[in-house]
Amino acid sequence: MKKIISLVLILWLFAKSTAQNIDSLKTIEYVELNKAFNNPDLVFKLNLSNQKLNKEDINKLSLFKNLEVLDLSNDHLKEIPNSIFELKNLKVLNLNGNDIEIIPNEFKNLLNVEELFLENEKKLNFTKALLALERLPKLKKLHLDGNALKVSPVGLNNLVALQELYLGKNPINLKLNDINHLGNLKSLHLTNNGITSSQSIKEMETFGIKVKLSD
Repeated sequence: MKKIISLVLILWLFAKSTAQNIDSLKTIEYVELNKAFNNPDLVFKLNLSNQKLNKEDINKLSLFKNLEVLDLSNDHLKEIPNSIFELKNLKVLNLNGNDIEIIPNEFKNLLNVEELFLENEKKLNFTKALLALERLPKLKKLHLDGNALKVSPVGLNNLVALQELYLGKNPINLKLNDINHLGNLKSLHLTNNGITSSQSIKEMETFGIKVKLSD
């Protein structure tokens, strides 16, 4: 019995040590692909913003099977790389400031994405984009700042898992009817939107949504 208890204790300590090591690795942010490729299974955060990525490097992104955070902002991407759709553990994806026009149906494969950045994507068709985003069951935070949106994109009300929505720097006068199906929404950011209707804001706050008009 003592041997069994000792063995269980050893296994518990090993598991605890392994979990602590993994948590430590998750705090490391890689900014160079060459270094990240050395141990792709141990890369959890990858920041490739403001870089000129070649097609070969982009195709290799699928190697990071355990990746949870990926930043591809301001990389002059015209389309979302197919290699991203194989990242089953991805939780945060930043695509700000690219030249993306469509979000393909394959985006629905990112079932664990909780936060998505699509700021300053003025070429993107948001009505079609939301058809793909509404299939993400864990999408809690959506950043759509600076997209010159004049009206609420059709389908916004279908993102029922959303808890935070960022629509700052858009000439849009949002109304409660645009988001009244978002029962989990707690925070709405409308910074620098030129909102003119205080009544709309009061209705949203009555609905349980905290509206922020400034940073």
